[in-house]
Amino acid sequence: LHNLQHWSNPRDIGEMARQLLEEKETDVDIRGWVKYVCAPRASGKTKSILPAFLAGRKTPERPDGFTHYLYLACDNNDGRNFKVTPDRPHHDLKVAKEQGAAFMVKCVQTLLEKPIEDDEDDDDDENDIWSVFKIPLDNTPKSEKASCSKMTKLLLKNLGPDYKLLIHVDEHFKMCYRSEESPAAESGAAFSRGAMSVLASTPGVAVVATYTHRPELPASESSAVCRDPIMLPPIDPDMLMAATPELQFEDPPSPDDAFYLRCLWATLRLRLSYYVQLRGLGALHARNCNIPATDARFERFLAQFQSSASFDLVTRLKECNNLCADKMNNLLTNKPIGSVQQISRMLAAVADTDEAVSTVLTNETRQMNDITVLEDGRLSVSLMKLLRIDGLDVDVCQTGAELLMERRIGHMDFPQDSPLGSAYA
Repeated sequence: LHNLQHWSNPRDIGEMARQLLEEKETDVDIRGWVKYVCAPRASGKTKSILPAFLAGRKTPERPDGFTHYLYLACDNNDGRNFKVTPDRPHHDLKVAKEQGAAFMVKCVQTLLEKPIEDDEDDDDDENDIWSVFKIPLDNTPKSEKASCSKMTKLLLKNLGPDYKLLIHVDEHFKMCYRSEESPAAESGAAFSRGAMSVLASTPGVAVVATYTHRPELPASESSAVCRDPIMLPPIDPDMLMAATPELQFEDPPSPDDAFYLRCLWATLRLRLSYYVQLRGLGALHARNCNIPATDARFERFLAQFQSSASFDLVTRLKECNNLCADKMNNLLTNKPIGSVQQISRMLAAVADTDEAVSTVLTNETRQMNDITVLEDGRLSVSLMKLLRIDGLDVDVCQTGAELLMERRIGHMDFPQDSPLGSAYA
């Protein structure tokens, strides 16, 4: 993660750090919070947490800031994936939850006391090297309270008495077997709740989970560990372009330039940042890690964008806008989604409450697998999915989607005085 550049505005990263440090106030007695970032795959969820930790670390000006960061991945971490084995928790949900708590204590102990050293000359079988991340399922687990006490002693032993630890649980859905069918679905969810709860209940620990699904924890329930959504910081187009040679403009329009130039520039930055967030983040991160290019289409896009550098400014802005519009058109019109009931309520966003889960976030909407947290903590579906739905269930929403599609992927610029245009002008 430390090799990956993060192209978000420092103000947005600072706001994310503030939310991670904040203790949410409610009318009920909450035992602890699991903060979570929920967004589509390859959108920068995982890499956003480390910059936020650094922005919220302990300093003389911030004495209550973070002192330590632990990254605990359950999938997509080059073999370093914590999983329970055997992978099916107990059918009794209370026991499954206790098994999850015991599992998480072992995971943290592994990170703190059993580090893995990469050794290219090691002849050991790769499966043996990574076996330390396969945590045996405890068939006779202690109570959750006992696991919490054990976690506290473990952290005090390794981190000292004044720690403020941020634990990042990535791909939390993958720590054990999950299925849409009961009872496997219920016991898997209970196992995950136990694992998250023991972290959130431990003094001096803040927990953040990242995945395309929300943690299966209550939104607000007395004497329970609950979930709290955090918005993913968006890409800053100026930082993105400055860090990517193919996307650089030597002499971009300034605030004093003609209105038309500023409109073209604002439109390009919006389209480019949106397209890269949807399509190109993985390819750009691979560069940071010296991994050979694996996305030929995105590499062609970069080459085409760079080839326009020989044009005059107006021509280049038009060419690059058309290029980005065409690429977005391919993304947004590929495999349209059929009509989804109540999707208009997701367009307006809903609060992250247990009632919303049972009414608006039906099985049909969950299958869209693109729930996104907005700035105010409300939930929506990603813009890409909203624009790909074939027939929104409210006429005015459908009309608005068509207008936005026309502006995003049509060969025209955003009016600078529009909300979207002003945001990037």
